[in-house]
Formats: sequence, C-alpha cells, structure tokens
Amino acid sequence: MSDVSDEMLSDEDSAEMYQQEFGEGEHEFMFERLIEGPNEEQFAADKERDDALENMVESRAIRQISRGLPTVKKLTIKNFRKKNNDVADLMTTGWLTLEASINAIQTKQHVTTSLEQLYKVVESLCENKMARSTYDKLLENVRKWIRSFREDLSEKSSAGGVEFMKALESLWSDYCQQMASSVDVLESSLVIFREEIVLYGCVLKKLVDGILGCIAGERAGDQVDRSLLRALLRMLRTLDLYKQSFEEEFLANTSVHYTQESMSLVRTLETVEFLLYIERRLKEENERVDFYLDESTRAPLLTRAEKSMISDHMQEVVDNGLASLLNDNRVQDVSRLYSLLSRVEGGVALLKTGFSSYIKALLVNKVGKAMIMDPQRDQGMVEDLMAFKDKLDVFVDTCFGSEEEKMKFAQAEKDAFDYFINTRGNKPAELIAKYMDARLRSANKEASDEQLDQLMNKVITLFRFIQGKDVFEVFYKKDLAKRLLLGRSASVDAEKIMLSKLRQECGAGFTQKLEGMFRDMELSKDLGVAFRNYTLHESSLGRLDEIVECSVSVLTMGQWPAYETVQVTLPKQLNACLQLYEKFYDSRHTGRKLQWQPRLGQCVLKANFRPGCDKELKVSLFQAIVLLLFNNQPSWTAADIMMATKLEQKEFVRTMVSLSCAKVRVLVKTPMNKEIKDDDVFTVNNDMKEMRFRIRISEVQMKETEEEYKAVEEEVNQDRQYQIDAAIVRVMKTRKKLNHQLLISELFAQLRFPVRAADLKKRIGSLMERDYLRRCDEDPNAYQYVAYYDGSRFPEMATGGTGFGVVDMMYQTISDSLFGARPNTNPQHEALKLSPSSRTDAGVHALRNALICQVPLEYGNLDSTPADKASWLTKWNATIETFAPGAMKVLDLHNVSPGFCVRRHVAYRKYTYRLAVVRDWDLWESLQKKPTTACFSEKDYAWRIPPGFSPEKTSDACELFLGRHVMGSFFKHTAREKRREPNPPSAVRNILLCQLSTGWVLFISLSLFSPAMTDAEGRILRLDP
Repeated sequence: MSDVSDEMLSDEDSAEMYQQEFGEGEHEFMFERLIEGPNEEQFAADKERDDALENMVESRAIRQISRGLPTVKKLTIKNFRKKNNDVADLMTTGWLTLEASINAIQTKQHVTTSLEQLYKVVESLCENKMARSTYDKLLENVRKWIRSFREDLSEKSSAGGVEFMKALESLWSDYCQQMASSVDVLESSLVIFREEIVLYGCVLKKLVDGILGCIAGERAGDQVDRSLLRALLRMLRTLDLYKQSFEEEFLANTSVHYTQESMSLVRTLETVEFLLYIERRLKEENERVDFYLDESTRAPLLTRAEKSMISDHMQEVVDNGLASLLNDNRVQDVSRLYSLLSRVEGGVALLKTGFSSYIKALLVNKVGKAMIMDPQRDQGMVEDLMAFKDKLDVFVDTCFGSEEEKMKFAQAEKDAFDYFINTRGNKPAELIAKYMDARLRSANKEASDEQLDQLMNKVITLFRFIQGKDVFEVFYKKDLAKRLLLGRSASVDAEKIMLSKLRQECGAGFTQKLEGMFRDMELSKDLGVAFRNYTLHESSLGRLDEIVECSVSVLTMGQWPAYETVQVTLPKQLNACLQLYEKFYDSRHTGRKLQWQPRLGQCVLKANFRPGCDKELKVSLFQAIVLLLFNNQPSWTAADIMMATKLEQKEFVRTMVSLSCAKVRVLVKTPMNKEIKDDDVFTVNNDMKEMRFRIRISEVQMKETEEEYKAVEEEVNQDRQYQIDAAIVRVMKTRKKLNHQLLISELFAQLRFPVRAADLKKRIGSLMERDYLRRCDEDPNAYQYVAYYDGSRFPEMATGGTGFGVVDMMYQTISDSLFGARPNTNPQHEALKLSPSSRTDAGVHALRNALICQVPLEYGNLDSTPADKASWLTKWNATIETFAPGAMKVLDLHNVSPGFCVRRHVAYRKYTYRLAVVRDWDLWESLQKKPTTACFSEKDYAWRIPPGFSPEKTSDACELFLGRHVMGSFFKHTAREKRREPNPPSAVRNILLCQLSTGWVLFISLSLFSPAMTDAEGRILRLDP
C-alpha cells in the first residue's frame, strides 16, 4: 500500500520518484481481496476505488488549502513486484503464501500477509498463465476445508432434532459469510456445500424430517423457532433442493394431516365450529408462507388444505348444517360457509342446490306443512309466506358474494319457491286475492301509503310465483266488485296502484276487465248526477210523486263477475224508482237493455223503534225488503216472510239470522235460537239498547262451498281451453308441421298456467275434429296445420247473416277476374276483364270481392304520396304472385271515409251498393284522374244490403281467412235467438283468429281465388300471404 508521510514533496519530485520505482507507463492502485479469480469487471471496480482514493487525497489537499497550509505532499511508494523467471517456483511459493492466508481466514485467525502482497502474488500467477491452476487449487482447498465439518455434523444428525438443525444452520451461515466476499467463486462454493454437506449421508433426510416435525408441532400448538426454519428453507431454496426434496413431501403431509383431522372434527363439532376451524387453519397456513415458506408454496398448500377440509366434507356440511343455519337466521355463518365453499370447485353450485333443497324440504317439515298444507292456517298463509320470503331475501342479499352470484341464488330461490308455493294447487292464488281484499277494504285504513305500497310489492312477489294467475284474477275480480259496489274500498288510488302493478307484471290483457270495472263506476257517477237532475226536472213539472232517493251502478256485462239472477219481490217504492231510471236510461241510450242485479244492493232505512229511539240502519237490499214488511203488520212467520219476498232458501236464512241473531238485533225471534224454521215468529225489537244513531247491520258471511269453488274452477278451465286452442293454432301456424312431443314442449313453454299433457292431447284432438289439424301421412306422430274455408262459418259470424249476405257477396270465386297489362304490351289480353266495384252513400269504398285490410304506418297517407302507394301495390302483388301465380292482381286502393262507423251504419241499414264496369284500360286511367261518382251506374246494378250483413264481422272474417294471429270471438247463434233471450243457452263461444294492425283502413280491389285453389271436395283453400 502507499504510505503517505508528512514530508512535503513537489509535484515534479513525486512524479520522478514514481517513475523510478515503477517505470514509465500507466499504473493503477489496485486493492484486491484475497480469494478471487481473474475478472475484468473486478478490475474495473478496483479502478473506481483507486479513483476514490485519489479523490480522498485531493480532498485532503483542499482542506489544507482552507487551513492555509501548503498542498505539496511527500509520497513514499514501495514496489513489491519481483521478477521471477522460474514459473514452477513461482507457483509453489505463491500458492504457499496464498494457502497460509486462506487457512487463517477459514479458521478465523489473523492474516499476517498484507492484502497488497497477496494481491501481487495473485497478479503474478495470472500474468504467468497460472490463473486456472490457482482457481482449481482454491476450490480444492475449500472442499477440503468444508469436509472437516462432516464428522461433527454426522454425529449430530444421528440424533436429529433442533440441535442438528441449528448446527447446520450455523455452518451454512459462516460458510456464506466467508464466501460472500467473492462473487466469482460463490456459485462453485454453493455446489461444494451442497455436495459435501447437505447431500452427504442422511443429512438431507434428517433436515427435511426435522423441518416437517417442527411444522407438525406448530400445527399441534407447539412453539417453534420460525427464524431457524426460515434460514434452513432458504438454504434449501438456494441449493435448489426446496421443490424436490422438501415441498412435495410437505404438501403430502399437509393433505394427510388435514384429512385425518377434519374427518375427526366434522363428526364432533357443530357446523359453525367446524367452519371456524377451517377458517383458522387456512389463516395459519397463510401465516406460515409469510414467515418461512417460499411464496410459490402458497397456492398448492392452500389447495391441498382446502381439498382436505372443504371439498371432502362440503356435501356433509351442506346436508347436515345448512338447514340449521337458515332456520336460526345465522346470516354471518351462512356468509362464512359461502366464502369457504367458493374457494373450491363445485362448492357454490352445491350450496345453491342445498339452498333450493332447503325451501323444497319445508314441505315435509312440520313448520312448512303447516304453512302451506294446513287448511286451519289459511288465514295466515300469505303473511307467513311473505315473512319466509323476506327471510330468504336477506340471505341472498347479504351472504352470496357478487351481484352475479346473487342473481344465481335468487333464481334458485325463485325456482324452489315456485315449487313450494304451488304444491297446494290453486289455493294460494285464492288466498292471496282474499288477502289483498282485506288490505284494500275501508276497514283497514291504519296503514300509510308507503306501507301499503311495500305490502303490494310483497304480494306481487308472491303473485309472481303462483301458476294459477287466472284463478287469482277470478277471485280478485269478485272481491273488487264487492269493494266498488258496496263502497268498501279504502282508497281508489290504492286500488289503481294495485292494478298498475298487476298490469306491469302480466300485461294489459290481464287487467283489461278490471280497469273496465273502474270505468263503469266513473260512468255510473256521471249517470247518477244526470239522473238526479232528471228527477228534479220531472218533479218541477209535476210528473213525479214522491220517490225514494236511489243510486244505480250501470255495469258492462262481461267485465264484471257473473251473478246469478235473483227474482225477488221489491217494495213499490223501489219498483217506482227502478222504472223511472229505466225511462231515464232509455232516453239517453237506444238499443240497450238493463238487467237488474239486486244481490249487491244496499239501502239506508230510517227506523222508529219507540218514541225517542230513532235509528238509521244501513242494510242490504234483501234485509231492507224484509224489514219493510213490518210496516204492514207487527209480526211475521218465517214462511210468510219467505213467500212475500220470494227469497231463495239460502239467502232467506242468511238474511233472517243477520237481523235476529246478530250482535245488533233489529228483530226478535221466537223461539230464540239460530235455526230458522217455518213457524218461527219475528217481531220488531222495540227494546233496542244500541246507543249509536247510525247502525250497520252486517250480513252473515257464508263460507264458499265446495260447489262454488268447483264452479270457479270450471270457469277457469273453460277459459284455459280457449287459450290452449289458440296456442296450438299459433304454434302450428308458424311451424306448419310438428312432432307430437315437440308440440307438447312448445305448449308447456308458452302457456302461463299449469296444464297436464293429457289435457293438451285432448285439445289437439278437438282441433283435429274441427279440421284445424290433421295427422301427417308419412308420420302418424306428427301433425300438419290445415287452413281452408268451406263457407259454413261466415253466416254464423254475421249478425243473422245469410249465405248471400256474406259468402256470395264477399267470397264468390271469380276466376275470370284476372287483371293483366295493357293490350299493346301483352297481346294475350284483348281487353281488361270485369272489375267490379261499389260505393256507398256514406262514402265508404268497397268491392264486391273486397279484402278489408290496413296499411302499415310507414307508408303514410297513400293518397298524398303516390310513390308510397305504388310501393305498397308492388309489394302486395309480389306477395300474391308468390302464393297464387296468376290468380289475382291489385290495381288500386281506396281509403275509408272519415265518417265511417260500422255499428251505426249497419244498425240503420243505410248502405246501398252500386257497381261500375270497367271495360278497357283507357277508361280505368280516366277514372284515376277524375275519381267522381259519375263512373258508377245506379240504374242497372243497384240493390240494398241484406239486413243481417255486418261489414265489421266481414272484416274479421277476411283477416281470419288470411290466417292472421289475433283472437276474435263470435257467437254461434242466430240474431233471432239473441233478440228473444239475451243470453241464450245454445250460445257457444267460438274462438277464431284474426289480426287488425294499426294503419289506414283500406278496401282492396282484387279477386281472391281461382279454380286451381280449391281442394278435391270443392272447398276453397285459405291463402297464407
């Protein structure tokens, strides 16, 4: 090393001395460590150190200048380089010098030779091409030195345990500390340690066994030296022995350990405790990776642990523990269960199945059976179902992870709840309707609007699950009618909100009749105001005697529930009032007939039981009829009352019990019991003690008998038959030909109510009998759609129509009415054929062989846009030519006049049809330029329409004839029967198919058929454009 003395030298003196000592050329100060092979990078690093030393010396000079001292220094440099021409002697002497220093370092003794001398020795050896030999001798020295520890280590390895592991870790730590100073020999030194120590004898096996033993002890609850384990495992990872020698055996031991432990605990611990055990163990394994295991071990370690503790037992945990967690509302524990099962494959699917099975299993559970199947708990079924649904919703919203997973569990809940709630057939649908009736009555006003809206949402949720929605509609309509007619609705706004929710759920068709009931009530209010004005006017003219005040509700038949007509004897005051209302109504509406329904009538009677005891009684109409009898005589027998009122037995008993045996007794019965016999005597209760002035006498609510419930079912089943028929025709219309099983599957998917395959097969047979379907010749198990017209149905569709009125006029086959191009462009046509047309006084254009249709809105007003009109004609003719080549052609379209009204015009029978004959093309073109009535001949071709003809029915028939797909109903009876009896027993409702799309109503002039379009029996086949 350079020795810096206090003697001051000039720069020239120092440079001259340096050149004398080392000679000319560039020389560097190099400070080399002892054990080092030839490395150019190391030389560069040494140069950087020399530069740093020069900087240090330079900085000292700067400090001297700052102190006012001279900057010239005296440097004394000794040259240790000795010239040696004997290479062999250099190797011997040089290595001996190096070996002595290496041994001193290995034994942790003082090195006597300076580092500079050792560096120069190594440099000389390298310059004389002995670097490789020196490097090999160095490694052999290290190998010899490390072998000296094997005997002591083998003795400790025989005993194993922590002492052996500590000794090995200490040896490794010292070895690494000594080898770390030389990067070039570090890799080789690691190989030496691996071969001479770790892989020697049973060292590696004892080491791995010791580490695994410590981990097993830690899992058992013992304290272990985690720093020791971390150092040893890092040693194995450095020596590339971690994966092969340790990790595989460690993971296998993990699987065995947790398999045995979990198998024992799953049978002894409660479900919650077992879940907490799994959570704790997984947390511990994660901590082991954080403290001493390699990060690459985390994934396979947790996978093995999860398989042993979760996958192997998840079926048992879900089967035996999920139900108890759900029953006890253990939301946090269910969330924990989901979190654990989501870590393994198939766990979430198993939990979803278990969640669904839990709901279905309630049917065999005592609580579940009581909720659904016990008739004695029908009154509380809906509230129990809503509470149960709310409970399940809490689990779905809280426990099951992401929104996507929640949707899956919500669907599983829906499917299971659907199965659960429909196990009792249509009963839940009936009870839900009655539950809403109880909540919407005026007696239930304590709920706020917000609470009522929440309640409606819950009811709609249950309604969504029931399959018998049509059953719900029947009962809801009956209860709604009572609320509206008897004034028992708590809020009309609430009623309409409920209807809007039902419409949003099932569509406008579901609530159409219910909304019509509200319209009838609003119209009845307007009629009531007009009727009061009418009575005041009549009274002012002296035309009326004193009459009772009455309010009448005019209801549209078909929208309201069908009530059995009851013939009772009304008091003369009521009869006079009803006759006056009929007169008033006839003055406003002609052609309508009122049919009185007294069953839901109400009356307010003023009663004087004794002096000073005046009361106002709110009673039903039947109760009022009975009470008014006592104005004629003080006492009546039951037989006399029944004869005077002509009440039916059932209604008579209900009425008399409510008047004489209820809490408020208006009549006194002798003898006093609830059984009504013919000889029982009734008198007015003059000793009434009731303090209220206004008293409401409630009717005895008769429970719906089994026969009444069966009648409702029959009504529902009848409506379902029509829907099934329409669905079958709709499917077959689209598919044309379909296998039986595929047809049944399609129907199951389309129908919204439960139906059996046998019922579907029966309806298919019915359609086959009516020639809508037939079996395929090539496949007896397949059906083919058959659509043809034989002329037999249309007279029944028209109101009293005849064959001439509909069939002959509208659908007569005119094969000679083929329209073509102009003669000069098509020589095959000498002239145009007959083009029959007609016009009415009302301005409605029609044709003898007309097709009544509607143009889509995208074509706009065809009269004002000739291009759209031409496009529409082209489209029609192309369609017709595809299905019936040469059969017909559309030449022109005519708008229906703005004043067209089918009902009014047909009722007055003012249609007069006139024909025009177009002989050639020029005449036709002239008519297009001047569309006046002058082209129509009245003299030769005028006749009046038959009385039974109905253009509206004919329009529907045309649409049906073309095979469109919207339901239309016609009654199969004659007009004479209909006039004689409003609801003839022989009337059979036929569901037919037609479609009326939006747009401009037009009459299209075209011939519909040619002779080639009839079948072998002469029936006209239906077109299908």
